[in-house]
Amino acid sequence: MEQFTIALGVLLTLSVLSIIWRDNPFYKGAESVIIGFSAGHLIAVFFARAWQLGFVPLGNQFALLFTTPVDGDKLLSLILLGGGLLLILCMTLLKTNQLVNTILSPLAFLSIVAALFMLLPMFIPVLLGILFYSRFVRPVAWMVRLPISFFFGFAGSLSVVMALDASIWRQVAATVQTLFSFATSYQTLGGLVQMPVINFDGILIVVGTICALVYFFMTREHRGWIGGAAGVGRYFIMIALGAKFGSVCISRLSLLYERLLFLYNAGGFFINSLFS
Repeated sequence: MEQFTIALGVLLTLSVLSIIWRDNPFYKGAESVIIGFSAGHLIAVFFARAWQLGFVPLGNQFALLFTTPVDGDKLLSLILLGGGLLLILCMTLLKTNQLVNTILSPLAFLSIVAALFMLLPMFIPVLLGILFYSRFVRPVAWMVRLPISFFFGFAGSLSVVMALDASIWRQVAATVQTLFSFATSYQTLGGLVQMPVINFDGILIVVGTICALVYFFMTREHRGWIGGAAGVGRYFIMIALGAKFGSVCISRLSLLYERLLFLYNAGGFFINSLFS
């Protein structure tokens, strides 16, 4: 089994590296295997996560629903649930016109959601997930807009907050850090003068940030002190982009080195297996 696993890894590695020569069926086959395996793994992981975080707690909530006594909140939620189901039954059996359906459908939906929210708080995320499949049922296909709008609004607000925190607030806080530290000052001239410790990294960050911002200041011609600051900012930008590009290249080369080392060790393993 170990030999088969190593041989499969060698075959897939050589198939992926064969793209250096040209596009060929071996590379396409390895690409399809990797994409299919990744998709299947993600589906299995997401299903297990949904089962553990959604359906299992939901079953526990159902168990508590039928094992605890009925109080005022539970009675109100049952009335709302029954009213919503009754509205749906009336619309289905009486075949009301389009205007009545337009009025009663949101009422029934909101009643059921409010009842489930009071009875089973864990049901709300499960319900939002199930509503994604409502687009395949023509009468309730419009309900797919509810989870889509919720997730777009939630993801949009969360991404804005995270972007502000990571790209603005933290950058500003790192830029305006303390440039002189009097707490860690040192004495000189026989103790007559107390000199603060200068934070050269902080000064460099402040100068680089200001000069890089001046470089993108397009409303004034880059002359005089603006041109000098923009020139300094250009060098800071070039250094930052060069460091970023270098780190990307090093990470890719490290991955290539790991694969080449795997091929070397695999070759030694098979040679030892033949002569042992």
